[in-house]
Amino acid sequence: MNYDETDIAERYDAGRRLSDRALRLWLDEMSLYVKPDEIRVILDVGCGTGRFAIGLAETFHAEVIGVDISRTMLAKALKNISHHRVSFRVGNAEQLPVIDGSSCLAFLSMVYHHIGNPARAFRELHRALRDGGFVCIRQSTLELLDMVPYLKYFPAALEYDRIRLPSQAEIAATARGAGLSLLRHSVIKQEFASSMREYHEKVKMRALSDLAALSDAEFDAGIRRMEDDSEQEVPSAIFEPIDLFIFQKATSLEPER
Repeated sequence: MNYDETDIAERYDAGRRLSDRALRLWLDEMSLYVKPDEIRVILDVGCGTGRFAIGLAETFHAEVIGVDISRTMLAKALKNISHHRVSFRVGNAEQLPVIDGSSCLAFLSMVYHHIGNPARAFRELHRALRDGGFVCIRQSTLELLDMVPYLKYFPAALEYDRIRLPSQAEIAATARGAGLSLLRHSVIKQEFASSMREYHEKVKMRALSDLAALSDAEFDAGIRRMEDDSEQEVPSAIFEPIDLFIFQKATSLEPER
């Protein structure tokens, strides 16, 4: 999807906002395996409006370079964020605007399914990383689709996601083919909304790419079904399961596996 041909950038923050607690959950999990004192420069690849940028900079005490191909998303990121350790550049995962070996960590959140050539992207990440550098991927996968609450209201979006989303094995194999070793794979159940009513309001913003791909009629029908449930259910938090992969580039003294 070409975000610059849509108005998603204007709706993205409202529709995809994570609570401070949910953001902390991801950052804490990463820092268990990627020690902050090892990190100096982070690439936030496919950074969008920059929702992880400040958290990455402060958790790892590092410079963060946000990279995105969408100029409208970057414009929103620049408007959102003023932080001495965060900057933004135009680029994408297959052509990163950094020199060889200059980065310690690459972070990709919900980006993999937008990459045209994942094998090339992983080779590019390998190029950009220093020896011993890390790649952290936050990504929805085929294995978790049936556990994503909003998709039961949008059957056409579910089928679309079955075609475009990777499997867990595909991500691991593609990274391994580029010389990256899997350190950790886990499934994080993040709180995305405090109630069904809040969940409905977020989804209604249509900031998710699978929902943006639906016809207006399909989207409106799903929203009506969600609204009916939001009015009937007892308030309770809504959780979404998302994969976290942590890969590492071999050091010069360690053979790549």
